Amino acid sequence: MSNNKKCCICLVTLVIALIIFFQTNVLTIMIFELKGNTKQKEEITKEVIQETKENVEQWKIDIPKINLSYSIQEGTTQDVIDNGIGHFTDTAYLDGNIGLVAGCYGYNKNIFENLDKLQEKDVILYSYKGEQQVYQVTKNIIIDEKDWTHLNNTNENKITLITGVVNKPEQRRCVQAKQIN
Repeated sequence: MSNNKKCCICLVTLVIALIIFFQTNVLTIMIFELKGNTKQKEEITKEVIQETKENVEQWKIDIPKINLSYSIQEGTTQDVIDNGIGHFTDTAYLDGNIGLVAGCYGYNKNIFENLDKLQEKDVILYSYKGEQQVYQVTKNIIIDEKDWTHLNNTNENKITLITGVVNKPEQRRCVQAKQIN
């Protein structure tokens, strides 16, 4: 074989090797970019989930005297009350009268089981969308199961907690507190 043919074969082989090398590297770079985008999308998704979680966690009630700290859900359906604290949809979220309900016996979670222990001047902390309000108990009374007047809106900022009374299905416990901050 002549030197020219050998040189041509070497040159063609080199060109082919370079083409393969560049294609492989380009493909590798593209794959890493795709993986990077996937990781970036995963990170964004995690951030959105975390923000959503934080917003849900921001709607909560804390009552130090009875060691209660619990998130609040919208509505008063059986499922909500069976598993947590529900917000009466026709009541306020921040300004006015905030109405909350939870079970005290016979539910999956009897969150308001110790409301009867609250007395005047006990503190209730309420958080909604990053804003925290402090309330002081003004009354802890037994009402008729059909008496919804304590949930009426008011000009005064207050919170009303409603639960059952053990072995008295026709009665409800009503704790009201007025905002002090």
